[in-house]
Amino acid sequence: MEGKMKFYYLAEKSGWNMSRYAFSYRPALGELLAVKVLSVNVLDAKNHLARSAQEIVDAYDHLKLETRSVEETFILETRLNYLALHSYPEYYLNPLAIDPNYEGDVDTIGQLIVDAKGKDESINELIQDETISIEEKKEILRNKTDFWREEMEELVSLSIAKAKKHSFSARNRSKGKQISLALLDGFSCFLINLFFVLQLCLPNHVYWSCFYEFEPYYVLSYVSILFPILLFLFDISYVLYHSYFAKISEPYNYARRFLRRNSNKVYDDIQAGSEKMLLSLIGAVNDKILLENDITSFSKLSSSYVDFKAIFEAENLRKGKLFRFLHSLLNILRTLAFSFALFTLIVYILSLVFSLPF
Repeated sequence: MEGKMKFYYLAEKSGWNMSRYAFSYRPALGELLAVKVLSVNVLDAKNHLARSAQEIVDAYDHLKLETRSVEETFILETRLNYLALHSYPEYYLNPLAIDPNYEGDVDTIGQLIVDAKGKDESINELIQDETISIEEKKEILRNKTDFWREEMEELVSLSIAKAKKHSFSARNRSKGKQISLALLDGFSCFLINLFFVLQLCLPNHVYWSCFYEFEPYYVLSYVSILFPILLFLFDISYVLYHSYFAKISEPYNYARRFLRRNSNKVYDDIQAGSEKMLLSLIGAVNDKILLENDITSFSKLSSSYVDFKAIFEAENLRKGKLFRFLHSLLNILRTLAFSFALFTLIVYILSLVFSLPF
C-alpha cells in the first residue's frame, strides 16, 4: 500500500470518511504484482486436486477488487500478498495427492515448505538448519505428513461421494433412467439392422430391381441405395462412440465398483504410504541427506487401488471435443437413419403389396 494510503487509513480509523480514496485506489489493485503473480500461478494450481491447491483457486475465483473503505483496501491487499505467496507449488503440493505424471518446477519433496518454528523453510533447508534440534525437526515433519495424509483422505472421501452419487454417463439422471436409455439405445440399433436384414431375406423383386438398375424417376431407386449407406454410417458411428465411451469411462466405473465395497483398503494404503514417506524424511534428517527427484515417489493419486484422478476428470472427459463430436455425429446419423428407415418401410410395403415401383 502506498504511503499516502496508509495516512488515509489512519485518518479513517480516527473517524474521517475516506471512502473516496478507497474508490480511487481500485484501479491500482488490479495492477499489483501480487495479482499478476496469482493470476499466473493459479493456472497450475487448477491442475492439482488437493485441498491446499483448490483453496487457492477458489480464493482467486471469488476475489473482488472492489473496496468501500481504506480499511477494506488494506485487508484486501494483505490477503492478495498472502495468496500470491502461497500460490507457488512449494506451498500447496501434496506428495500423496500429486499426479504421478507431474512435471514442474518442484522435483523433490525437499523443496516443499513447512512451518519451522514460526518461519517458512523448505524441507531441505530444515534438514540443514542447525538452530533446530533433530527431535523438533522430526515433529515438524510428522505434523506436515499428517496434514498431507488428511488431505489425501479428504480427497478419497470426496471421490467416494462422487462415485456413489453419479455414474459416468450422466449427472442428473436416476439409475433407472440411465438403464432404460441404455436399453433403448441398444434395442434401436438392433431394430434398424433387423429391418435391413429382413429386406435382404424377404423376396421383393420390384425393390431390388430398382437397386440393381437405377431409375432416376423412381423413389425406390434412391431409397434402396441411400438407406444402406446411412445404416452403414450409423453403425460405424455407433461402434466408434461406444468404443470410445467404454475406453474413457472404464477407470471411473472401476473406481465406483471398487470403492463401493473396498474403501477401507484405500485408507489403509494411504496410511501405509504416509508412514513410508515419514520414515524416508526422518532418515534424511538423521543422516543430513538432502532430498532430490522424489516428488512423485509416494503418490497415491493413481498408483493406489483406484485412479482418483479419473473420478474428478470424468466431467472434463464428457465435455471433451472428441467425445462431443462422436456423440453429436451418432445422434445426427441415428436421426437420418431412422427417418429414412421409416420412409423405406412405407415404400417397401407399397411396392410389395402392389408389385409396382414408386
